[in-house]
Formats: sequence, structure tokens, C-alpha cells
Amino acid sequence: MGCWRLAIAFSFGLSTFNSGLSAFSFLLSPFSYLQLTTYNLQLITYNFQLKRCLQLYYYLF
Repeated sequence: MGCWRLAIAFSFGLSTFNSGLSAFSFLLSPFSYLQLTTYNLQLITYNFQLKRCLQLYYYLF
């Protein structure tokens, strides 16, 4: 159960860090912002899948 909470906290921290990173990147150059946004969306999708798997694991065990 502690591991599950840790993973959720890590995942939330990663999302927050990413938001800050994309804002900073936009100041540097709009093109790299576009690349980062694509990467960000992939990470959000991965994050969502990770949370779903963790919830499933949490309910099963």
C-alpha cells in the first residue's frame, strides 16, 4: 500500500515538474515548446495508464 501511494506521489510530482518545464521551454523557443508538448502528452498518457494499473493492483491485493 505504501508503494502504491509513493507511485501516485511520484507521478503527481512528475506532472507538476513537467508543467513548469514546458512553461520555461516556451520562453526559450516556441518550436522546442511544441516538441515538449508532444512529449508531455505522451507522458500524461503513460501516467494515466500507470495510475490505472496501480488502482487495479490496489483493488486486487
